[in-house]
Amino acid sequence: MERSAARAVRLEAGRLPDEAATSGGHSGRVKLGVHMPRPRARARPTAATVDVVRVWTLGDRRRESRVRGWYPRSIVKLGEALTMRADLQKRIAQLTGRIQASAVVQEGDRPPEDPARLLDELRQMSADLEWLITAINLTNAASSLTDGQTVTAALAKRDLLAVRQGVLRSAAEAVTQAQARYSRSEIRLARQLDVAAVRKEIDDLARQRRVVDTAIQEHNWTTDLIEDASR
Repeated sequence: MERSAARAVRLEAGRLPDEAATSGGHSGRVKLGVHMPRPRARARPTAATVDVVRVWTLGDRRRESRVRGWYPRSIVKLGEALTMRADLQKRIAQLTGRIQASAVVQEGDRPPEDPARLLDELRQMSADLEWLITAINLTNAASSLTDGQTVTAALAKRDLLAVRQGVLRSAAEAVTQAQARYSRSEIRLARQLDVAAVRKEIDDLARQRRVVDTAIQEHNWTTDLIEDASR
């Protein structure tokens, strides 16, 4: 009797914790000496799958274009190139601080990063940025907005509208601040600008700038980037 009880305890201890809920009525006991099968490993993604999900950088695209020739030039939009340009400019600015921090260290200490490697990275980023700027300028010079206006003219107009806005806003603020500063003194001020009219003009300039900017943004994301064939 004692041997039978001990054997029952050993077999009961072999029951899997979740077996009773999932076995669908089976005993749930594990036979001694029987190995449980290992779960099958997930299949690794194929090269084609990796190509689909990979986010290609500009350097990757240029290298793949030269080596494999698969990269169609028309898939890059002008808006994407502008985003890449802004990102590269930001990264180069950050890289400048890293190079400065690693250029000179106390004797016997090691720099936080290898200056030679950072300089190589700077050269690659500079080459990519030069390629991007050239392609962006070529695209802007060869394309127009839907209303027939050239992109170069639209960009100049948007910039000048912003400049006029800034000047008028500064003038209106100067009049308002001067009145508040000397309102309780004996100095009498004579306003030379109609602040209400100036602010109305500022609002009109802002509206014009929004219209121009919307047309430019639409153009950026519907226009293919023109690459310099000589590069």
